[in-house]
Amino acid sequence: MKDLLETKIEGTQQEVVKLFIPALVHEKINYLCKVIREVEWSGILLYSVKGTIKNPKELELTAEDIIPMNKGSQAYTEYQFNEPKRDGSGYDDKMIDYFNERPDTIRKKWRIGLIHSHNTMPVFFSGTDVSELKDNCGAHSFYLSLIVNNKLEMTAKIAFKSIMTKTAEEDFFATDEEGKKYKTFKRNVNFVSEEMIVHDCSIFTEPIVPALDKLFLDNVESIIEAAKVPSFHASAQSLYGSSNVYMPTGSRFPDGSYRNPAADQLKQLNEIENALKPHLGEKKKKEIKDTEIDVLIEEFLIQLLSDEDSPTCYYLTSMLRDLEQDHIIIAGESEPYYIEIDKNDFTELYNLHFGDQVIMRKGVSLSEKEKKRFVLGECINHLENLKDMFPIAETIAKVLGAINFNNKKHDNHKRKI
Repeated sequence: MKDLLETKIEGTQQEVVKLFIPALVHEKINYLCKVIREVEWSGILLYSVKGTIKNPKELELTAEDIIPMNKGSQAYTEYQFNEPKRDGSGYDDKMIDYFNERPDTIRKKWRIGLIHSHNTMPVFFSGTDVSELKDNCGAHSFYLSLIVNNKLEMTAKIAFKSIMTKTAEEDFFATDEEGKKYKTFKRNVNFVSEEMIVHDCSIFTEPIVPALDKLFLDNVESIIEAAKVPSFHASAQSLYGSSNVYMPTGSRFPDGSYRNPAADQLKQLNEIENALKPHLGEKKKKEIKDTEIDVLIEEFLIQLLSDEDSPTCYYLTSMLRDLEQDHIIIAGESEPYYIEIDKNDFTELYNLHFGDQVIMRKGVSLSEKEKKRFVLGECINHLENLKDMFPIAETIAKVLGAINFNNKKHDNHKRKI
């Protein structure tokens, strides 16, 4: 487990190296911290160099790109360059795939470093992080490690090995039968000593610009998928009370978009459950854990915003991105977003997702009306947290905020922003 105290590093120098985070890389860090916010993630940090390590004060490093590699746990993340594929058919090597996709970057001679998140924790170099520096800096002329968190706070260091070699003529000794030391011979001996030298980085960031490329988004999705427990078919028993029902991963449609198997299977499971009710009796309501709320709300929003006539996205962020792109194609960048949500559709979907669930607050089970308002409020909060990345999220949040469950008439809620 990651230790939670800053570790003092011997060999830290006074000279500080400049590290620049351009707008697009800043956006990629922001995106990773939003879609993998509960646990740590790590990846390859590609960066360029201006100047020389021999003059650290004038050395300038620029983060050029990120290759996401691993979604870890709340306190740990690691990766190998060639990770085994989940189906056992070979290995994935995202770095080779990256350079095959973008051969022009090879000529730029970017260097390889590490970026990883501390999710909700402060950014600092823990004992684990310092050990990683020591283990890997010897393989590089110098090595950059950047740590970020969900608040987009950042800290970075560069490290390299400094080696002393010396040859000296030395006497060799042994002990006689009485245990007394005596000289045997003299010979030249080579001495080698190694120390890690570290420079802190002064980090300069450009404002975020939302323009993520497909290769990056695909890599993020792949590390999220790789972190999941392998899928299996749910048995009839697992429909009742078991939390270990894992849905298969999203598959692509010919146009490159993603279907939403979680939403499809949820509806299928509900239909099976309704058919079995007369034979099995009334099902006991399941209490939703606090740690499950975010995931359930995201799944609910994905299905709420899905168009029945078109494939849906597996992730909310992908859906919001596609909605914005569709809007630009259809209406143009200068036109306001137009969002419409039917209250009855919201209620029907709410019943499907949360109707047989129990939500506790301060030790008390929420009433049906309180539960519905709670889910609505969580949907709005979820979207508000994404509005800086996707402006359309704020529009949808305002539409949801206009829903009034006290008004019993059928109504649609729409808004132009």
